[in-house]
Amino acid sequence: MPELKRFYVTRKERLIRVAMGMVVIVFLGLVARFYLPGKGMSSLILFGGNFAQRYIPEIKKLDHYSEPETYGYDAQWYVQIAVRPDLRSPEIRTAVDNLPYRARRILFCWTAYLLGLGKPGWIVQIYALQNVVCWLGLAWIMLRWFPANSYQNLFRWTAVLLSFGLCASVRLSLVDGPSCLLVACGVALFEAGRPWWSALVLGIGGLGKETAILSAGVTVRPDYKTLKEWFAAAVRLGLVAAPLLLWTYYIYRVCGPLGTNTGSDAIDAPFVALFQKIQTTIEELQRGGKEAEYARGTVYALIALLTQFLFFVLRPRPSQPWWRVSIGYCVLMACLGWAVWEGVPGAASRVLLPMTLAFNVLVPRGRGWILVLLLGNASVLTSFDLTRPPEDEGYRLTAMDEIKKTDIAVNFESGWYPAERSQWEHWRWAEKRAVINIYNSTDKPILLDVQFQVSSLAPRTVSFGRDETQRWSDSVGKTRKPVRIENLVIEPGNNQFWWQTDREGDPSANPADVRKLAFRIFGLEFRARPSTVPAQ
Repeated sequence: MPELKRFYVTRKERLIRVAMGMVVIVFLGLVARFYLPGKGMSSLILFGGNFAQRYIPEIKKLDHYSEPETYGYDAQWYVQIAVRPDLRSPEIRTAVDNLPYRARRILFCWTAYLLGLGKPGWIVQIYALQNVVCWLGLAWIMLRWFPANSYQNLFRWTAVLLSFGLCASVRLSLVDGPSCLLVACGVALFEAGRPWWSALVLGIGGLGKETAILSAGVTVRPDYKTLKEWFAAAVRLGLVAAPLLLWTYYIYRVCGPLGTNTGSDAIDAPFVALFQKIQTTIEELQRGGKEAEYARGTVYALIALLTQFLFFVLRPRPSQPWWRVSIGYCVLMACLGWAVWEGVPGAASRVLLPMTLAFNVLVPRGRGWILVLLLGNASVLTSFDLTRPPEDEGYRLTAMDEIKKTDIAVNFESGWYPAERSQWEHWRWAEKRAVINIYNSTDKPILLDVQFQVSSLAPRTVSFGRDETQRWSDSVGKTRKPVRIENLVIEPGNNQFWWQTDREGDPSANPADVRKLAFRIFGLEFRARPSTVPAQ
């Protein structure tokens, strides 16, 4: 007699569903902390201040978060391709560090461009949030393999979502998380009896990240008996590889020999770079101090990856689709070059992300496998380092017309306390007199409009000016007072402006806060535009 479908939910299942919901809520809460007033979610892209002058004009004009005096990370190149996806553009060829290599991963640049309707500001925000949407998509599709009916499924589902590789992809707006989602979709389609759709999805996934085609083996069952079946399997393998091959050929035709490093440093002889990584990590642990503290994160990642690798190699199961996916990534892991292993803990965890998902699907459910399951998910212990939100600069800068955001640098000099922020706004407290310096890197004057809100703990007079000239002054109290000052002429070079008050600051209501707080500037915003005033 067939088993009747159950329409009720047990108390255990309700608890598991609530726990899964809490994982999603906590994740979204952590991501929301990266929102910066006026800059949106651009801090997830990690623009580097040292490359600011190199960016395409559309990015230079946008008010986005940039890490000062750093080189940023990979997403700063991909998002520029998303803003200007025409590889024939001279600006994109000089702006992106290695265009042939970056352009191979064009899929999520295209999706950001289309969803952003070609508007640079929208594209940047969408590109930053694509990983978040794909994280949610992966959380949903994984319920196919980890239904909410056991605590072990809850652990496996959570371990994948909070693995270092997936969290790093979200934090840095990389292609690994979205690519893993497409691999999971491809496996789900094959398991559902749709091998051709599976091959198509994996082929599209190859345009997101080329390593996705390593999953092509899922479309070939080892128990095929007829020539027709094997011929169809070979065609499906070709379908997986075709989009990437055709796109790579197009890149070669457009870019030619531009750039000689196309990612070859990511591959090495088997196990050479892996052994080097293990040796380097041991040396860092032996040195102690801060270096050893960082190295512990690497240890967790290495334990997880080595456990997964040994599980698949020592327990071959070619009949299982996820094993056929994982074995390709095992080969990749053995051949990864130092460019992937270097760093703390390195990029390997996200490059091999589908292997982590396959591991959690295939490890047997028995109690004897719990230790293996825990070791294979040890990278979760490193993920918490990625949850720290960025520091806010405490102001917003908008460039208009031909003025670029990088033409102007705003520095808070004497008299200011560090910037603070809530989820939606930023502010700075100041002492009795506070000075900013605005540097104009062009050879022409720039007009600047400044607006802000100002308040204080007790009534006082606050003024704003430049040199000996006062441009604004008014009485200020606890209620915020909006101020707008127009047509400040910013000469080439340094330009100093000041806020000052008529008396010393007041103590904070918080006994632990020893600062003397004179006045607070909220929502400081500068709007720059060309000036017709000749340079002095």
